[in-house]
Amino acid sequence: MNIILGSTGQLGTCIRANLGDDNSLNPNRRTIQAWFDLSSDELTGEIASVLNLDNANKHTLYYAVGETNPSADPNVLNRVNFELPRKILEACVGLPIQIVTFGSVHELTGISNPYMDSKKKLFSFFEKNSDTFQWIHFQLHTLYSEGEPHPHMLLGQILSSIRSKQQLRMTSGLQVRQYHHVEDVIKIAMQELEFPSSHSLKQVNGPETLSIGKLAKSIYEEFDSLELLQLGNLVKDSTEIFEAKFELSQGLTPSDFRKSLPGIISVFQKLLN
Repeated sequence: MNIILGSTGQLGTCIRANLGDDNSLNPNRRTIQAWFDLSSDELTGEIASVLNLDNANKHTLYYAVGETNPSADPNVLNRVNFELPRKILEACVGLPIQIVTFGSVHELTGISNPYMDSKKKLFSFFEKNSDTFQWIHFQLHTLYSEGEPHPHMLLGQILSSIRSKQQLRMTSGLQVRQYHHVEDVIKIAMQELEFPSSHSLKQVNGPETLSIGKLAKSIYEEFDSLELLQLGNLVKDSTEIFEAKFELSQGLTPSDFRKSLPGIISVFQKLLN
């Protein structure tokens, strides 16, 4: 059996679609929030009860809960992105449960903000305790889906700008990123989990790295709105990444990923229709 924490979010929804409701349990937000206040022993009992554990079967717990807004309360970011997954890992020691978490490739770069710092804390915990837990950690790039992008993310800001015909001010746009459709990433993750090790780190790198300026210009041009894009009007972040060589992850091929710009523009066409 599978348990998906955060089953209504971007990652969780896609995981749930892949596994099917007959093969997964999806605790609601209220249940998950209550776990914050449980002791480790109490949480062990709660998880065992939710899964109706018997030692004959192996279970998988997907931690797809997350606060991604770097402007959110740092205490909330720390609790959701570090404290709760750490508590769950500790509570599952000795139980027949594989824990799957999702982080960022920028856990390994110099990018620093309250969101990324909270993710780096969990990754640091993984590095120090990789042999202790049954834990697989996927490091991901920027994700998008068929749904509305978060308003605090660049794609959400571009979408809002085009809809409202309001200008979007950006830095130089020379920062580089990879953009992956969440369905492609979860398909890759599910393939990896067919042959899981007890503990491992998996970075999901695709074949395309592009500047966010090129991404933004391509989208605005597609919708005849290039005059709304104001590049170079904000001070650049000194911790940003302007050069990166993300090698295609071992075992993957370019065909495992849809093309970034056509994929994103296709979503925007639906959302702006």
